[in-house]
Amino acid sequence: MRSQIVGPILSRLRSLGVDPSPLVEAFGLPPSAETEPDVVLPLAKLYAFLDEAGRLANDPFLGVHLAAQLERGTYDLLEFSCLSAPTVREALVRVARYTALLNDLVVATFEERGGVGLLQQRIPGAPLCLGRHANECFVVLVLLRTRALSGVSVVPERAWFGHPAPRDTSALADALGTHRLEFDAGATGLALPGDALDLPLATSDPRLLSVLDRHAERSRVARERPHDFCGEVRQRVFEKLRDGAPDLEVVARELSMSPRTLQRRLTEEGTTFQELVDGLRRELSGAYVRDTEMPLAEIAVVLGYRETGAFLRAFKRWYGVAASQMRGARARSGAP
Repeated sequence: MRSQIVGPILSRLRSLGVDPSPLVEAFGLPPSAETEPDVVLPLAKLYAFLDEAGRLANDPFLGVHLAAQLERGTYDLLEFSCLSAPTVREALVRVARYTALLNDLVVATFEERGGVGLLQQRIPGAPLCLGRHANECFVVLVLLRTRALSGVSVVPERAWFGHPAPRDTSALADALGTHRLEFDAGATGLALPGDALDLPLATSDPRLLSVLDRHAERSRVARERPHDFCGEVRQRVFEKLRDGAPDLEVVARELSMSPRTLQRRLTEEGTTFQELVDGLRRELSGAYVRDTEMPLAEIAVVLGYRETGAFLRAFKRWYGVAASQMRGARARSGAP
């Protein structure tokens, strides 16, 4: 996937007196990553990169603080189209419509329901969405830009995040102006009050907007994403984890195909059903152990394990350390 915040995060580390070059090397990023408009890397590697960057910065709210420092134009055509829109509503419509120009995995939506505007992004089959720091950066950035361009201190009705609840959410709540935060939501977004949607933007430019929209539409059509079969299967698996180990036959039936066809389709995608289950469990377990105080036995249940021991053995196989060691090391470091 393509990420636009890798470069800004590397620059943030440098501004804090941390040399980002070891991080670039460790994750196999191009030497010019700090100045590139976007960097391509697998989603799992993005999660690990963001976690390590937060550790190096000694900042559990790296995403929140990054949002306040991102330069205008970081998000290219999408951002300038939003800036040229007449109202907050029209800007959010464009965030949803043109997110595909930046990232071929993220699905963004905007809808109005019950007098509230709901902006959300999710990644099919990836309940953590973009990971803690990127999720929090997205929500805070949308709100900060809304406030700056409208001149009104808009407060969201609520906000929700794909990642599990961190031990400390104070800086995030302060930035958003609300404690109505939901975690483990499988998606990331915020709800803005209806009257905020009609606020005019100081940067509105109808003529420029017309030009940008035409260009954005052509680019969007050219980038139409193919059906993500693996993502759909992962999403079905995620929905069933709490009920125990996901069953291939059940998932196949929901997808209106035979188990053999499901396995064949996954093989064509270079994976297997069990590999998808294990990969999803690995991603979620890392976030739960690192960022929450959830008991290990409860994490095992959430991930569909009948026995805690089976989960603990799998965790050590995935991460090379025991879950208790990872959690203990984080506690000793003083990370919230």
